[in-house]
Amino acid sequence: MDVWVSSVAVFGILGGALAIWYLLRQKMKAEVEKNWHFWTKQVGDLYLDPLRKVGEQLLTFSAGAHCSHWTICSRPTHLPNTQLPGYMGG
Repeated sequence: MDVWVSSVAVFGILGGALAIWYLLRQKMKAEVEKNWHFWTKQVGDLYLDPLRKVGEQLLTFSAGAHCSHWTICSRPTHLPNTQLPGYMGG
């Protein structure tokens, strides 16, 4: 099995190197007109989209958060609390 894994790894490394060489050789420069459309897309992609994603995560994960934002919950909410006195389990 190790021979097969190593042969796939070698194929991947050689194929990846060949693909990078091919793409760099085929590179063509394209002049882009930097007008309002260009800058609107830059601002949207670099600043507004990450802010939207952060806001979305804050709304999603703070809705039922009984845990701290920076820690992982020790017990999922759908499981019974086994630490209660008198809990018989099952």
